[in-house]
Amino acid sequence: MVVLLARFCGWALARSPESLARATTRALARFLYLILGWRRRLLLSNLHHAYPDLCRRELRRLAVTCMERSVETGLFAAAMPGFSPARLQAMVTLDEETRGQLRAGAASGEPHLILIPHLGCWEALTALPLLYGGSLPRIGVVYRPLDHAGLEREMIRVRSRFGIELLSRKEGFARAGALLAEGGGVGILFDQSAGRQGTLIPFLGRMASATTLPGLLAQKYRAHIWLMYFHRTGFWRGKLRMIPNVLPPEKEAVLIGANRWLETILRTDRDQAASWLWLHDRWRTRPDPQSRFNLGGRRGAVGLESCGRGNRFWIRLPNWLGDAILVAPLLRLLRASRPDAALTLIGPAAFADWFRATDLADDYLPLPPRGPGRLLWFRRLRHRYPDTFLILTQSFRGDLEARLTACPERIGLRLPGRPRPLLTRRWKPVPDFDWDRTHQLRLQEAFWRAFGLQGDLDLSPLRIHAPRQRHEIAVFCGSNNRPDKRWPAGHWAALLASLAPSLPGTRFVLLGSEADQSLAQTVAAAAAANLPLANECGHHPLGRLWQELDRFAGVLAIDSGGMHLANAAGIPTVALFGPTNPLRTGPIFHAPRLVLQPPGCPETGGSRLEVLNPSEAADRIKLFLAGSHGTTAPGPSDSGNTSP
Repeated sequence: MVVLLARFCGWALARSPESLARATTRALARFLYLILGWRRRLLLSNLHHAYPDLCRRELRRLAVTCMERSVETGLFAAAMPGFSPARLQAMVTLDEETRGQLRAGAASGEPHLILIPHLGCWEALTALPLLYGGSLPRIGVVYRPLDHAGLEREMIRVRSRFGIELLSRKEGFARAGALLAEGGGVGILFDQSAGRQGTLIPFLGRMASATTLPGLLAQKYRAHIWLMYFHRTGFWRGKLRMIPNVLPPEKEAVLIGANRWLETILRTDRDQAASWLWLHDRWRTRPDPQSRFNLGGRRGAVGLESCGRGNRFWIRLPNWLGDAILVAPLLRLLRASRPDAALTLIGPAAFADWFRATDLADDYLPLPPRGPGRLLWFRRLRHRYPDTFLILTQSFRGDLEARLTACPERIGLRLPGRPRPLLTRRWKPVPDFDWDRTHQLRLQEAFWRAFGLQGDLDLSPLRIHAPRQRHEIAVFCGSNNRPDKRWPAGHWAALLASLAPSLPGTRFVLLGSEADQSLAQTVAAAAAANLPLANECGHHPLGRLWQELDRFAGVLAIDSGGMHLANAAGIPTVALFGPTNPLRTGPIFHAPRLVLQPPGCPETGGSRLEVLNPSEAADRIKLFLAGSHGTTAPGPSDSGNTSP
């Protein structure tokens, strides 16, 4: 019944007026464009990646045209069995250059490999013997078998109508090899969706997985390469064009050369490009979730040096500066693990200048203020077509914002009690995970490695600290997220007074955000009048503060963003911890650092910081600053049971 229905539809299409077929194609294409939401999104995304210069209106117009051409190709394949030879010869022609190349190839008696892209009505190539009109060597075409046995037999009958032999992939490639060995020709549709079986190559700015089969056959049988495609000139009309023997019969040369030839057509001829099959998910080179964060492939990659960062990888940063700085080593490793990906960070506007200065990403999108406007802002970002969205916040709102971008893959860390239903991929630690003794960086590292991050973390500072001749020590006394982390203003004043005699000529400078100004003013007021102390708290935006840190020979700070900023800059840093846990949130970069806790405080924190005596702290700090070439701090612990 299915075969009879297919024959009837083909017969009706072939005998209907061409104007009706054209109108049917247009109507059906627009209907499919409207109802196939996911496929429409994929089509628009593929086109936007390939042609980022197009405005939204031009992009939609091109997408509709591509949908029409795809439907046109499908209806041509259905109607082709009903076309008479005379009608086919009137609709599809061979130009004289192609005819001459075929004549020369037939006379040579040498094997030829015909590479065919998914461009236009490629089914017309099965009529090549008819269109040539003369004697050709045996030609076979490799095809993918169908699941329905009746349709399979019908397809073989239709495609072999003019003498082309059908070579099933299911039967292997012995018949293809035999044809080449006797001087015949073998046609292969080459595409860029070979999955894990293919080799990664740069294609239209992104890495695609391409089949190596044509190159292997060409190399083994020393076959000449013909690149042949359907050049569309009108509805169901076109010319078969051939580019002869331009590639050496070597595996890698054929692989790269054929795809670059197709890429040139798609970039330079927009009308022909509209006939390509853009509806396929051709750039889905990492089908397994465990390989999202790396570019390794089963069969490797070629031409990686010429690939741009076309894959769009977005990361929603944490809202607190310290937490955002803690992922810097992972960002640095991700850029190496996915050299094909452009990293775009989304986070608080105050962080933008710092992240841009560190070169940890390709772009930074500052968050607008909270409110309905922010949700609308995220919804407008869907027109940038991100490929992967990594959400490092733990709120439902953050997941909703990512969902509004229509990114097809949204990945997050699932902590106990947070199901995160709006994500497409989640990772949760093992039940006996050691939350108290595992650093936050190591938790994030286990999460990122669960999705394929490869390589060793580089915990060296983000820049080399080279302090100027002026002797200054920075003091970060404030903390925005937890007031209980603060040290009393009188304690700070007493500490600085104790340090000053042993650091002659040194000036102390209070730093921090605008929210810390009140505490900084209290510290300045409590300090002795003759103490060399300057209050610059709130004077420097984060980007400028990052540059100003080079002034300082050392930094004194509580557990805060300023502490992590100084540690990332490689400056000797003293960190005061009381209620918080330095094993989880302590400084991570390999620079001189000293963690001080109140007497009797567990190493996992939990004590009031005000119990820390200023004079006792001063004695430890003097020794540290006098020889701050080592590291005395609990760094990111490797303990803790995690499972990738």
